[in-house]
Amino acid sequence: MDDESGPVSSPPQLPAAEASEKSMPAPVPVSPLPPALVERVQSLAAEYRASTGRAADADTIRTRLGLPASMTPSVATHL
Repeated sequence: MDDESGPVSSPPQLPAAEASEKSMPAPVPVSPLPPALVERVQSLAAEYRASTGRAADADTIRTRLGLPASMTPSVATHL
């Protein structure tokens, strides 16, 4: 049997930069923390590690500080 449908073409490929831009979520803006709050973040993280033996995650520290969830990325940058 002869197949006269011709070569099968693949879907067009996006350039790597375009593909990665479309697959990655938009970055979350990070609000700067005042120096005193940065010190407190680091202090709480050290206390958490000393008491549990594990590194604290940003949500845990943010919750202990009473900060809103939107501040998690800012806290995470200082852990």
